[in-house]
Amino acid sequence: MAYSQETADAICEGVAEGESLRTSAAAQGISHATFLLWVSERPELADQYARAREAGADVEFDGLSSLSDAEPERDEKGKIDPAWVQHQKLKIDTRKWTLARKAPKKYGDKVTQEHTGPGGGAVEVITRRVVDPRGSA
Repeated sequence: MAYSQETADAICEGVAEGESLRTSAAAQGISHATFLLWVSERPELADQYARAREAGADVEFDGLSSLSDAEPERDEKGKIDPAWVQHQKLKIDTRKWTLARKAPKKYGDKVTQEHTGPGGGAVEVITRRVVDPRGSA
């Protein structure tokens, strides 16, 4: 299929609304591979697609609240169905994992590293100066 800005806009709009690229491209009658080829050939489309992915990740993040706030299913005695709870947990964990890969800076785990010396104190830094015994520089 030949490049069409209208088609590219529609695909980016779908992605920005939280659809996958594959689903959004298929709705426009092209493959996601074709769209990615367009993106690689057009810097302005690459920027548009990057913004759409960011917006789509935000939509997915907002959807986590509705999953966690959903009214639990109950059996005939009014007890919460444990299988339903596990299913909701799986859906939430899967979305969180996906978001952490799509937008690691925003939704990924924050990792920090700290270096300490013995007993948790400061790290001792030793500097040495090497002198040429022959006296040459």
